[in-house]
Amino acid sequence: MTLPPEAERFLEGLTDLTADAYRVDLGQLAAHLAPLSLLGASLADLKSWSAALEAKGLKPATTQRKLAAAKSFYRWAWEEELLSSTPAARLRSPKVPARDSGRYLSPEQVAIIVGNCRPGRDRLLARTLFGLGARVSEVCRLGFSDLRDGQKVRVVGKGNRERVVSCPDSVWPELLEAARAAGPGAKIFGIDRRAAWQIIHDAGAANGIHAMPHGLRHGHASAAIAAGCDLQAVRHQLGHASLTTTSVYAGGGGDRSSSGDFLEIPD
Repeated sequence: MTLPPEAERFLEGLTDLTADAYRVDLGQLAAHLAPLSLLGASLADLKSWSAALEAKGLKPATTQRKLAAAKSFYRWAWEEELLSSTPAARLRSPKVPARDSGRYLSPEQVAIIVGNCRPGRDRLLARTLFGLGARVSEVCRLGFSDLRDGQKVRVVGKGNRERVVSCPDSVWPELLEAARAAGPGAKIFGIDRRAAWQIIHDAGAANGIHAMPHGLRHGHASAAIAAGCDLQAVRHQLGHASLTTTSVYAGGGGDRSSSGDFLEIPD
């Protein structure tokens, strides 16, 4: 698919998978706008495209990802001074229904939950869930052998699929110390997912927050993307099979670094 030079320049700054997805999205936008150019689009033109996507019966998450591609492109074009303003600034994305309550936790709520956890294992559990963005079952399975050089952690996810993710600087020393204390062959936290769920739930309930471990995972994604992390980096960290799943939290592209590098982990 041939895109205008400015779009190709924009895609060069993204990871391969993100660029591949955005290439399709921008190509569809260009086809909708023709004969108008991408840089000649107005907010009304973009709203027309959004309406056309919804009329096709696409899932809200898919439409949201396509609009995220457009928003990211126009923000980049504005930053590169190719445009005097971005036509996508007031472009609204469709709401994606949350699959469970307590799914999204703000950084302020995360700080409260961490602070309410007992010092030691419970507080480290909350900080690890948020810092790694891992599923509660993945964190509960962590052992000493899963910690690797370079502050890397081997995580075993759904279908026994393995991935190696980065651990934030502020979490790594304590996690490593806990792993050494647990010893070879033992689980770092020594609890099952039900007990972990209760710890996080009770820490939130103390301040009227409906909290679950999954809320910390999604809080990781939302906070990292809001801080500028690349969608593909977040997708890898969370172990999502599809970039569309990750884009639920997104406004578009960003830096390629590990998502944990973008987080402020509460003490």
